[in-house]
Amino acid sequence: MDQIIQICNRFRKMLHDEEDAVLRACQTRFNNALLEGTVNKAKSIKRGMYNRANADVLRAKMIYAGLKWDWNHHLN
Repeated sequence: MDQIIQICNRFRKMLHDEEDAVLRACQTRFNNALLEGTVNKAKSIKRGMYNRANADVLRAKMIYAGLKWDWNHHLN
């Protein structure tokens, strides 16, 4: 029971410390869900291709998935 109280107290402290950011996030209608979804999709494709094919095949899979990617910048 003490552990649950400690966890709740840490969460309460974090909310208090970040009060301005939490209020702004709750009051605005904007979010980054589209960006996060795109990044998650790109990472899952990249993870699935790890050590299986070269950058050209990865690029083709990204294009097929409808992702825009700056290949001149991200060829590592």
